[in-house]
Amino acid sequence: MPWIHVRMGLVSRIVDRANKANGELERVRKQMSQSKMMFHGNLKLVREERDKMKGMLKEALHGNMVLSRENEDLRQKLSIAEKQVKILTRDVERLSTENRKRKSELYQSKEKEKEKLAKEREKWEKQQKPCRKPFDSLTNYFAQKSRTDEGQEDSEHFYMHIIKELDRRMVHKSLFTPLEAFCIYHSLEWTRQMYSELKRWYKTLGMLDPFPSLEQVKKVEDSVGSKELFTVEEKRVVGAKGEKLVTVVQLNNVVEYVTTRVQQLYDSEKLEFPDGCKGKLWLAVMGDKGSEEVKLCLAIGNVARPNSCHHLIPLGYYTDDENSATLLEHLGNVVEQVNQLTSVTIETRSGPLTIKIQQFLGGDMKFMYEMLGHQGGSSTLSCMKCYAPGRGVCMHAYVPRSPVERRSIDSYASDSLKKGLARKNVKEGSMVVFPQISTDNLIPSTLHILMGLCQKFAFDELKQMANEQDKAGVPKYSEKEKKKHEAAIAKLEEEVEVVSSDLKAMECIDGALENFLACRIDASQIDTDQECLAKMCLFRDRSMENSSSHGFQKDVCSGCKKLIHGVCGGIWIQQQWDQYHSPDYVFLCFHCQGLTGPRIQHQSKQTLTFLEKEKLEIEEKLKVATEEYDHVSSLWKGKGNTRKRLDNIWKTLGAVPSPHKQTFTGNHTIRLLKEAAIEKYCDIFPPSSKLSHIKEFLKNMGKFALLCVPRDLTDDEIVELDECIVIALRYCN
Repeated sequence: MPWIHVRMGLVSRIVDRANKANGELERVRKQMSQSKMMFHGNLKLVREERDKMKGMLKEALHGNMVLSRENEDLRQKLSIAEKQVKILTRDVERLSTENRKRKSELYQSKEKEKEKLAKEREKWEKQQKPCRKPFDSLTNYFAQKSRTDEGQEDSEHFYMHIIKELDRRMVHKSLFTPLEAFCIYHSLEWTRQMYSELKRWYKTLGMLDPFPSLEQVKKVEDSVGSKELFTVEEKRVVGAKGEKLVTVVQLNNVVEYVTTRVQQLYDSEKLEFPDGCKGKLWLAVMGDKGSEEVKLCLAIGNVARPNSCHHLIPLGYYTDDENSATLLEHLGNVVEQVNQLTSVTIETRSGPLTIKIQQFLGGDMKFMYEMLGHQGGSSTLSCMKCYAPGRGVCMHAYVPRSPVERRSIDSYASDSLKKGLARKNVKEGSMVVFPQISTDNLIPSTLHILMGLCQKFAFDELKQMANEQDKAGVPKYSEKEKKKHEAAIAKLEEEVEVVSSDLKAMECIDGALENFLACRIDASQIDTDQECLAKMCLFRDRSMENSSSHGFQKDVCSGCKKLIHGVCGGIWIQQQWDQYHSPDYVFLCFHCQGLTGPRIQHQSKQTLTFLEKEKLEIEEKLKVATEEYDHVSSLWKGKGNTRKRLDNIWKTLGAVPSPHKQTFTGNHTIRLLKEAAIEKYCDIFPPSSKLSHIKEFLKNMGKFALLCVPRDLTDDEIVELDECIVIALRYCN
């Protein structure tokens, strides 16, 4: 029996599996049916799309045939039009020839007629002209004046033509020749715009213009200037302020000129190759804007004095804005030549010598920022060499040789392509104008740095020490200090005006009170809006007409409730009027105060005496303050004895401050940084720790000026430069 049970179990399992297989078969059949329906649907869509494309293709072919026919028609019309243009051109040439011929005939006949009329007029004038003595033979003043008046004409240009004719005959010189105007033009460093503006003023004022036209000056320039070296052009440029005339001058061949200059230095034995230069020629690209011109030049560093102007090579200049876009627009040819300048070949005693060139970037800070595409010194990451934050960093917090993330020419290019803060203060879409110059070769303007540091931490301090020696406790000059003194004087002057006005009004009030008590009131013409109910209305007397300080303001007395003038209630001076307008003030008339006529007059006399005394005191304060400010102001202007001595010594050393800002230029600053010069102008002060600090600071700035040049420094020079910077910072702090 057990095998029967086993068999039954096997049968039941076989049945279950068969049922499952049937279910799976049914599911597969359904999927096949659905797939077949989807296939037929997709097939229908494909056929519809194919039919649609066939229709569009037929329409396109038809349109192409139509356009071909239209194109053929247009070609035929164009051929006909060209034939007509040729016919018209021949007609125009024929008519032009006939026109020129007729003009020539008319001109010749007109000239003959003019000559004939001129001869007849000259003959007639000789017949009409009376016989008179020559003007130079006249000795009588009235005869000379009469003869002069006879030549008077009703024309504003008559005498101007006489003056020009006298100049032409060389009797009286009043006009400049083009060569003389050219010399004046360049001696005074005028621009084209300044010259044109001067001539415009002559014309506006109706005066004789002694200067020739600008075109004549340009002709002299063309004859004097070298066209082979430089190209000069003028062009109209539309800028932010409208259209303007821009003059552009650029060197034609940079390589040839640099080679010639280096050859001259070599021949004169002035070309130097010190230790560490590795036989390279140092060239610094410099730029600056002065007045209206942007100048671009090269500075040679392989000389004894690389900062000298005698070793500058002018590349070009233009009279437009100072930015990279305008520089590339006007001097793009020169910039391209500089970027391709890698070496020069000169002739030596042993044969040709090729010298490799190492370029540096210098000039003022704005120029350097523009050439790199940097946003400038006022930006957050203001350093052009690294990503360290520059704004808000104090001088005493600066640590030399501190590790920072450095910028590079490649980083400038990649940062310019970024957006927002990721650009790290690089202008969006900018480009480096001189990509051959690495960031290690960026040399800020030494003169500008020295001018700022020495002026602030040395020369201004010496001026203040000179002023303190002439007057102890004199404040250091600043606009804030100047405005403070002026505000104090203005306040005292205002107080004097207020007290004077009160005193004048009080005299009128006192006169009116005397008239009331003496019963001799003279009726005034003052018209008040409402009647004053005070027993003694002062405005009823004529003497109050001269009182300009007090108005007719009325108020209700807190005691008797009568409407009376404030002046008639004892409000006489400005201080009382200020109290009257306060909310806590209680207004009482004289009657409610219990004051009679004599007591009111006594109070008036006391107020008069008080005002006279106060006016004298304020005037005395004003006099003292004015004298004090005049003295301090004279010291600030350099009129003290010690300051005069200091200025005279500076002047003997060849350094004169500018009249406006009272600061020294770069070259004058260099003259004052020599050790002998420092000792000379510091000897006028008594010895002190401050003076010794200033002297050491100036001496280190002098060393800094000699070391900070556009060339590679030796290891010893780098150490010396670092020491100068550290010592200078210590004395600044």
